[in-house]
Amino acid sequence: LAATKKPDFKWHIDPTTRDKLVERLRTDGRVNDFEMQVVRNKTKDWFWASETARVIKDEAGQILYLEGILIDITARKRAEEELIAARNTAEAANQAKSIFLANMSHELRTPLHAILALSELIRDYSDEPGAAASHAEYGKMINDSGQHLLDLINDVLDMSKIEAGRYELTEEDVPLSALVHESLSIVAPRAQAASVSLSSAVAEKGPVVRADRRAITQVILNLLSNGVKFTPAGGRVTISLGIGTDGGAVLSVSDTGIGIAPEHIKRVMEPFSQVDPSHVRKYEGTGLGLPISRRLMELHGGTIELTSALGQGVTATARFPKDRTVKTA
Repeated sequence: LAATKKPDFKWHIDPTTRDKLVERLRTDGRVNDFEMQVVRNKTKDWFWASETARVIKDEAGQILYLEGILIDITARKRAEEELIAARNTAEAANQAKSIFLANMSHELRTPLHAILALSELIRDYSDEPGAAASHAEYGKMINDSGQHLLDLINDVLDMSKIEAGRYELTEEDVPLSALVHESLSIVAPRAQAASVSLSSAVAEKGPVVRADRRAITQVILNLLSNGVKFTPAGGRVTISLGIGTDGGAVLSVSDTGIGIAPEHIKRVMEPFSQVDPSHVRKYEGTGLGLPISRRLMELHGGTIELTSALGQGVTATARFPKDRTVKTA
């Protein structure tokens, strides 16, 4: 502080923090719990420290030395940083859920309004000429709206059950080839309506895995449906099945759709998060298909990976661990 000579410190702090410390000591003659990052000169590693000190002067008021204690508080600071990071993550998750619920309020109301409006038409115009033909069409539209509503509710309930750790697997030997062909037949009408072609590189016989049939069917349907949903008319969705280099079954779905920017891939795999919330209204659905599929695969000890680029489609690859691939049928 007297600046008579440069002291030989065993560690140092950045100049701005040092100036603040010196100013406090000059003004108040002491500091209490002054926090700073300190770097050891020899090892160059840094740690957080808390200094409590006072200035010792002679009878003439000249500064003699500094008396105090330096405490390593690195562990405490790291714990505080982890708490802040956890709080920020929780706040981001809550915000994502709020956006999700706001979008879902629209998504749920749309089919309900259709169901109510069409049922009123059937009620009010049942005696009109040609009513029977109209009623058949209205009935189909009501059924479609009801199915869409059920799909939305099932997605939300499944995701909630998985997050709560209450999704229980009912395991059996599941022939993946059969599940793929069943799923293709379910998605085919939707693909045809969207003018998207479906192609399969899956043989009649293929890997058999020890798994929950309903869960794996849901994964396959989700991947195929996503491919169709985000592929413009004239595009193509392709599914393949085989054995990976580690001996585990591998199922892959590729499309020629709008794609995802690489930096957004991690986000679309998280529940209640979407790169563009407006996609919910443009493309319909909860946006939970990929997160649910990922969690279901993780419950089986497997993974789902996405590779994509904007405008270049998406390839979703589901991998089963070797110990779940029991045989080839």
